[in-house]
Amino acid sequence: KAFKPSILRDVIYTILRFIQVAELQEVLCEFLMKLSSQALNHKEKATELSRHVNAIVTGLVPLALSKTKGKNFPSVSLQIIQQLVFNSDHVQIIESIKELDPLPDDPIFSVILKEQQRIKGKRSLGQEISSFLKKKVNQGRHVLHATKIARLNYLKTQLKSKRNEMNEMLKREEHRALIDEFIWELIKECSPQNEDDVKYAAGECLGEFGAVDPYAIAFFFSSAISTDVDILLEGKIQLLDKLNAYLVDSDIKTIQIASSTLKQVLITPSGTSALEKLKSSGSDFILPFVSKNSSRPNAVAPNLSLPKPLEIHLDQLWDVSQKTYSTWICGLSYSLTKVTADEVFKICNSMCNYRSDFAEFLFPYLMLDVILDPKNKKVIQMISKKISEWLLSDKNHSDEVTSLILKTLNFLRRHKLEKGKLFYDGDIWSHIDLLDVASKAQMCSAFFTSLQYAELWCEKQFGGLESPDTASSPRFEKIMLDAYSNINEPDGIYGLQSRNYSLESQIITYEHEGHFSKTLGAYDMLMHRMGEDVKNASGLLNSLQSLGHWNTLDLYLKGMSSKNPSVYSELSEFQYRNAWQECNWNFELTKEGQILSLEGKEEEGVNFNNRAYVALRALNEKDSSSFWTTLKQAKLNVVKNIGLVSAESTKNIYPALVKLQFFDEIEDGFYIAESKDKNTISNQLKELQSQWDDRMFLVKNNFELFEPILTLRGVLTQTILKKEEEKVPFLRDHFLNFSKLARRAGKFQLASNSIYQLKSQLNLNSDAACQLEEANILWSMGEKDKAISLVKWLAKRNPPSSSKGNAKNSETLASIVFYLGKWLSQTRSEGSNQAKDSLLEASELYSTAPQLCKAYFTLAKYSDSLYEGLMAKMKSIEFTTSQKLRSHKERELEKCNQLLSKGNNANKQDLARHIKLLERQTELDHQENLKLREDKKKFLNDAVSFYIKTMQFGDKYDIRAMFRLCSLWFNNHSEENINQFLDKVEIPSRKFLPLIYQIASRMNASEKSSFQKILNQIITRVCLDHPHHSLYQLFALSNGDRVDGSTRGGKNRFSVDKDKIKAATMIISQLSTSKHSELIREMQSMIDGYIDLAFLDASEKKKETGPIAMKSSLRNIKRQQLVAVPTVNLAIDPNCDYSDIPFVNGFSSSFKLVGGLNLPKLIECYDSKGTVYRQLVKGHDDLRQDAVMQQIFQLVNNLLYENAQTRKRRLKIRTYKVIPLTPAAGLLEWVENTIPIGEYLIGSAKNPKEGAHSRYRSRDKTSNECRKDLTAATENNRFRKYTEICEQFKPVFHHFFLENFHDPAEWFEKRLNYTRSTASNSIVGYIVGLGDRHSQNILIDKSSAELVHIDLGVAFEQGKTLRTPEVVPFRLTRDIVDGMGITGCEGVFRRCCEETMNVLRANHQALITIVEVFIHDPLYRWALSPLQALGLQREDDDINVEGNLEENAASSTGNTDAERALLRLKQKLLGYEYGEALTVEGQVNQLITEAQDVEKLCCMFPGWAPWI
Repeated sequence: KAFKPSILRDVIYTILRFIQVAELQEVLCEFLMKLSSQALNHKEKATELSRHVNAIVTGLVPLALSKTKGKNFPSVSLQIIQQLVFNSDHVQIIESIKELDPLPDDPIFSVILKEQQRIKGKRSLGQEISSFLKKKVNQGRHVLHATKIARLNYLKTQLKSKRNEMNEMLKREEHRALIDEFIWELIKECSPQNEDDVKYAAGECLGEFGAVDPYAIAFFFSSAISTDVDILLEGKIQLLDKLNAYLVDSDIKTIQIASSTLKQVLITPSGTSALEKLKSSGSDFILPFVSKNSSRPNAVAPNLSLPKPLEIHLDQLWDVSQKTYSTWICGLSYSLTKVTADEVFKICNSMCNYRSDFAEFLFPYLMLDVILDPKNKKVIQMISKKISEWLLSDKNHSDEVTSLILKTLNFLRRHKLEKGKLFYDGDIWSHIDLLDVASKAQMCSAFFTSLQYAELWCEKQFGGLESPDTASSPRFEKIMLDAYSNINEPDGIYGLQSRNYSLESQIITYEHEGHFSKTLGAYDMLMHRMGEDVKNASGLLNSLQSLGHWNTLDLYLKGMSSKNPSVYSELSEFQYRNAWQECNWNFELTKEGQILSLEGKEEEGVNFNNRAYVALRALNEKDSSSFWTTLKQAKLNVVKNIGLVSAESTKNIYPALVKLQFFDEIEDGFYIAESKDKNTISNQLKELQSQWDDRMFLVKNNFELFEPILTLRGVLTQTILKKEEEKVPFLRDHFLNFSKLARRAGKFQLASNSIYQLKSQLNLNSDAACQLEEANILWSMGEKDKAISLVKWLAKRNPPSSSKGNAKNSETLASIVFYLGKWLSQTRSEGSNQAKDSLLEASELYSTAPQLCKAYFTLAKYSDSLYEGLMAKMKSIEFTTSQKLRSHKERELEKCNQLLSKGNNANKQDLARHIKLLERQTELDHQENLKLREDKKKFLNDAVSFYIKTMQFGDKYDIRAMFRLCSLWFNNHSEENINQFLDKVEIPSRKFLPLIYQIASRMNASEKSSFQKILNQIITRVCLDHPHHSLYQLFALSNGDRVDGSTRGGKNRFSVDKDKIKAATMIISQLSTSKHSELIREMQSMIDGYIDLAFLDASEKKKETGPIAMKSSLRNIKRQQLVAVPTVNLAIDPNCDYSDIPFVNGFSSSFKLVGGLNLPKLIECYDSKGTVYRQLVKGHDDLRQDAVMQQIFQLVNNLLYENAQTRKRRLKIRTYKVIPLTPAAGLLEWVENTIPIGEYLIGSAKNPKEGAHSRYRSRDKTSNECRKDLTAATENNRFRKYTEICEQFKPVFHHFFLENFHDPAEWFEKRLNYTRSTASNSIVGYIVGLGDRHSQNILIDKSSAELVHIDLGVAFEQGKTLRTPEVVPFRLTRDIVDGMGITGCEGVFRRCCEETMNVLRANHQALITIVEVFIHDPLYRWALSPLQALGLQREDDDINVEGNLEENAASSTGNTDAERALLRLKQKLLGYEYGEALTVEGQVNQLITEAQDVEKLCCMFPGWAPWI
């Protein structure tokens, strides 16, 4: 019986609770020894004991460490721990030992620690972090102080020893959520409730990580309550969990109240229901508390002596000022248990009265239960008034109370009222001013909550997300501006600037943008107006510091020290920063330093730069005692500040994390400086610098944030190394790297300062690398002529012979000639040979693959640009005219010669002279044409050759190089020398994968040419190396004639040319005899099954909503040994090893119809690892264009990721797999957890009342009524009719985010995801001319809020050829804008559009090349057929998730529209709109204006629903 779960737990925790009592220690240790011994000899008992191993060990550790003389319990405690660790063969005990908390670093545990490490085995850093987080969740707050310290110290050693692994985790997006959660848990350990040593240990771990993701919006989202469970029932489930945890509390009274409360709760029906749904591992501990009495007595509150609760209307109950938070919340929740009608909550009155943490947990549920009772109307209104008067007013100065009331109000907002009413129509909100809530949230740094309530206030005030102007509501404007200024998001603040042009507002914007030269001027004006106060002086000095004007800053401060000492002392941080940066360790002896010492004594140790200065000075002076005292205090100060920061303020958390990293690096430097072996100091510093370099990828992303750390590294180098000859090489590398990082971040003054220090401090005036960096700074600043002149001079001063035997000099010289060639190629300031020769010389001097890859790519681009320029010239009107004139002169010469040969011409001499003139002219023309042809051939050969070499030496430029190479090859496929290049040189096969379909589509079995031979060789090699990525394309071609006869538009409109079918079939046949013969057999069988299902006639089952039995060979396919799930994105393996991928294990026996014209079928595919994938099988539809568009989107994503600005905003296009299997059938990856925005807004055809418009604006017109009105409108009254529709149909899409994301931080981040996703999709969609964007063709992901565009059959401006032409560039209707929040298109959306357009325009050549390869694909026709155009705009309501595209058949006119599509694409990428060249900002503004233009929207096809 003792080993029953609940009894054993009670016994163990009772022992552990009293084991600290001296008189009981001996007997309890002996008892625990017997208990564990007995359990370890019995399997079931050992299993039960395993659940408490961690508690037993951590409870015994203090006893084992005890030094009490004459007592046996320390050794018995150690024996018990050893017994559990060493003498168990039970799996569950071993698993518990693996997860055991780290033991203290003491000799008595050394053997145990080794054994535990052996049992744990090697674990990755990710596993260690996951284990830490798991313990935090499972054990909650019941963790001993010593255990907390041990855990955190163990984590620090893991982070230190696995820095390389940590860096790899930081680089990969899939680890982001784990790292964010880990950092947030560490931040929580820094809270004021914890002891200083726990905070310090947590800070040590945070310092190892530093600011890992400077662009994270939020760390932590509250755990969402399931929407499938009743909210109050969910609360009761959590209540049982809490009461269960209290049963093992250290406080006896807590256990007593919890047990009696639990017993009474489980008598109630709702308590029993909650127990049935309780899924935690501790539910079996609760079962003994369930009453066995079948009659079920009435539940009553525990019979404990309790004070009389205060009446709920009394002010003293709500007054926070005279009580501690614990007393206040216990009293308020206790009184609410008397008002609530719920019997479970009534029973919890004792618990609320005694435990503040329980009272805090139950408070929101008590409030909800009160407002759910319709009898409580007056009580609810009274509570509303009390909240407004006492908790949301100036009477409340407690952040804890404010946090609780904000959490409670957020919780109550989820209570849905009857249809047509919003949450603030409820009685609880009757006296609450939502702007007061926003203001109160801001006071405790809950900036997301503040924004949310400010927007909700607008909705309540104005009936929608309409922002008031600044004059009418300055308080609202200030709340919004302050919130956006403190949120770690770069664009939102611009949404407010259009309404506020004050000097203060401009300063906020300038500082936000990093335009400190403008900020400097603004502060100067502000100080002229307001005087020299601390705030303005600090802002001005910060501007000087950010600009790198250190000497000016120093002079200003010296002047202020005499003129205004009180303000000067407040600005001590700037002086101390200057001092440690300049290694001025005697600063405090100066006049200014003495002023600061006198003024700042009381606050010693508070300021960051002050502590940095003192610590570095101690390091320099080898004062170990002062160093460690200062460092520990400095870290503790930072950690304490972190503990006070709100979870909704990542912008303030990251600078603090950088400070911890800063002090960690000082500590690393001190260990080296204190090294006993002075001969190894230099080597140790090299190793430390190597570790710094490994983290450099983080610094590149946010130079300004990490700049103090970069500066510190130079100071440490100067301080640690005492010998001048040792310093120089280290400092040279440091200053050069600092300059490069500053230059790339646009901080040219800081970069120049660094070069100046190289020259003045290290006397490196003639150092070539230093001067090359100076040239780079000049180039970046736009002084291109000076930059070129400098590198030319450097090239002359440093001939190749000067670098022999010196690898570093050789690399520098290579870089000099590389930049000379690169810059000459870009400016075209000299002949083409000069640039080419310089780049070739660089490629000969470079020694590493990345450098060679860069050099060859630059050469390839230059040769390509010369080739393109020549081709453009040969296509020009001028060249055509000159060729006509040449032909005319040749004919004239021929006639003159004929006349002269007759010999009877009187003017024979004149004729001869004229002939000579014509001969000279025609010879010159001939020589010019010959040179043009030779240059064309030479430039083409060079471009192809260098692109090939680029891909041989690296992967960095693969997309641009491969697409351009293929474009040149396809356009010159008859040039034998080009074919020979590709025949002789082997490019890694994986690099052809992005274009395998386009390469394969150019096969032709009847053509016997070297082009076809090489084409087939490449395809065969790619298929052999990467079969899962390439074979489907071949099978799709070989199935080119498998078109079902019922396909509308006719079989021939879909079919592929027979020669291509034959060529694909031949390669498949060859591969069938290779190592992949069995794979091809399995794949062929599966593809046949998919095609059978695609063409299966399901018209009779059209109205079926449930599963339909599958009558296809696909259902008979069982475990495939070699075929991967086709809709899974497999990573491309450079080693071509695909042995460990999930294979197809079978398919569901049924399918579902998801609606749509051609009735696509939804099926399930199972893989060998047990994962289920849903797939959409489509027949009578050509998916080839959809597949191409997905390819283009993926390539655009690569471009967006390469750019720092779009990468930090995480801008991308959501893609999904599209696999054509025949010209009229294919397979799509089902996009999980999404809903069409149209379905959310207006419901489905079957349930229109489920739409948000019906739920939130039931009095508005329905969407169907709007459609009928617009359809019936004539051309003359269309605009007026559409305007009326808009007045009677208001947007509601912002409710999607309020409904799905309840936590304000999550609400903000997901809405931000949506806005960014809308921006990137809009601009990319506009560039590729994507049409047919009705509201059912745009899905929204319900978990990430990203948009997913489907049905991509109308592209490259095809929408403009429809019966009702599409006249807007993308969908930016009122509901789409409503989802973006109160700033609408301004701020985030506009800036993200501009950044996306910036990337596309900057990469216009690459993008044009990419699209050119696609649109010249012989399989595609970029014009709609008449039948297809009619099908797109049919006048019925059969619009659904699958869209309304009929067929993507090729038009009979051939591919004549490709050039027109490409020309329009070029115009867009160059910024031409209506013949006028626009800036990026101008182009984006015009597109946004057009997309919202009512005159254009009213002309859209009614089925497109422009009112939604």
